[in-house]
Amino acid sequence: SNGRVGMAGNSWLTVSQWFIAAENPPHLAAIAPWEGFCDHFEEPGTRGGIPEPGFPEVIIKTFAGPNYIEDQPRMIATHLVKDAYWENMAARLEKIQVPAYVVASYTNPVHTHGSFAGFMRIASKDKWLRVNNTNEWYDLYSPKYRAELLAFFDRYLKGMDNGFEKTPRVRYSVLDSGGTAERVDVPAENWPLPETTLKRLYLAEDGRLTESLAANASSLQYDSASGSVKFRYVFPENADVVGYMRAKLWMETPESDDMDVEVVVRKVSPTGEALHRPIPEFIAPDAVATGRLRASMRELDLKRTTELEPFYVYKHPKKLRPGERVPLDIAVWPMGEHYRKGEVLELEVRGVKIVPTTFEMGFGRHPIPVPAAGGTYDPLHPPVMEVLGGDVPVPPSVSAATVPTPASANHGAHIVHFGGANDSWLQIPILKI
Repeated sequence: SNGRVGMAGNSWLTVSQWFIAAENPPHLAAIAPWEGFCDHFEEPGTRGGIPEPGFPEVIIKTFAGPNYIEDQPRMIATHLVKDAYWENMAARLEKIQVPAYVVASYTNPVHTHGSFAGFMRIASKDKWLRVNNTNEWYDLYSPKYRAELLAFFDRYLKGMDNGFEKTPRVRYSVLDSGGTAERVDVPAENWPLPETTLKRLYLAEDGRLTESLAANASSLQYDSASGSVKFRYVFPENADVVGYMRAKLWMETPESDDMDVEVVVRKVSPTGEALHRPIPEFIAPDAVATGRLRASMRELDLKRTTELEPFYVYKHPKKLRPGERVPLDIAVWPMGEHYRKGEVLELEVRGVKIVPTTFEMGFGRHPIPVPAAGGTYDPLHPPVMEVLGGDVPVPPSVSAATVPTPASANHGAHIVHFGGANDSWLQIPILKI
């Protein structure tokens, strides 16, 4: 050993890398975070200020053992603002200095934002971003990218002069849901792509998104438990939409003092069919991109907010007065999609449906045969095997500790105002092609 340590891995192994590398351990020489969040509060647990401990509960049930584990679902359900506990659960990315090979995707409901944020915020002089068109597991085991990862480590762990520095600093993908014009490993100088143009599409009557603000004020409402409103923009020419979208919506609710609002962006055919992109070994996403916000958490963090992306303080909830109309500035996670002339970008506004804490994903349920005595073996002459995994019940003590599903802030109708003084819009990043 030459004393140099490298780290690689996806999901929780990426989350761990952000936090470990920020401590600058002396022997750490390179990291390869392969999709994973970097802020436990803002990304998987309380995105947009809406507590949702369902996914962390799934993780605990999957990996539960006889000993204690940090009860993060309970913290999500009880610590509703970004207090000292949650501040300590955000990686100090700006302290990371080692070379980094970062992988991201547009399609992961937990990891997408943190993968891009990690690349953007780390202080490493030598850092690379690659945006895959599949998913983290499929991508990590692809021979092409396994070889590339090995080349990265050969350079920064072994010191081999293999020319890895010539690899483009950013390579992104443009998905083509319902089509065949997908582009992968497109080189770029930086992320977000500096060559994009921001276009604001204003909500208008008849469910339209228009390039100019309507003079007359109007509104639409939906039932926050089961309804939604939709607005559509027809592309006048071929375009790639790559990067961060942002929605500003003037909204009110007559029957509650708060709202949990979700915006969903889709790609729709000229005939009205929602277009989806199958993802290998993964659930096909319902949308191109999403954003969500609890209205009482709408206070912006002006030190972090940019033209591309709003951030929130998450410390001073401000409830609504009945019928009070407020602007909600909603961050939409990164995306990359190709739209043809005549295809439609659809914006849906609806109430958030919180994932129940009793939700099961089936992690750890697949039966796996392994050698009974441990170790490796010749597959042509297998030893005595035993089966691990399968439909193993969750320990009763773990089930008993499951937190209740947090209550929704939604009651009754939500009203979306647009036109006139209500400049409700969706901002999209257009990449000319």
